[in-house]
Amino acid sequence: MQRHFSTLIDAGIAKHTEVSESAILFKDGAFEALHYYRVTEDGKEFTAAQLSDRDKQAMDGWSAGKIFFQRTLRSQVRRRLYVRAGLSLRGLRDRDGSRSF
Repeated sequence: MQRHFSTLIDAGIAKHTEVSESAILFKDGAFEALHYYRVTEDGKEFTAAQLSDRDKQAMDGWSAGKIFFQRTLRSQVRRRLYVRAGLSLRGLRDRDGSRSF
């Protein structure tokens, strides 16, 4: 799955921007690997060493279960996010008790 993020934090005198492009691999709904292709922070491109550090940090976080996709209100989307994050769907049902996945 390709990920493209743009973040802007504007808190008065403090501003921060980050744009990143990465790929994340799931196998049977479980996290396998992640790689950042490009990161620009406050207008400065990451070096190869910084990208490698970001890869390691993200890989460690995903592998330890510290990073995951958050639930959404819509059940179909929620189920997809559970699968992508490698979480169990066992017992997850719609409000009416059906399993629509």
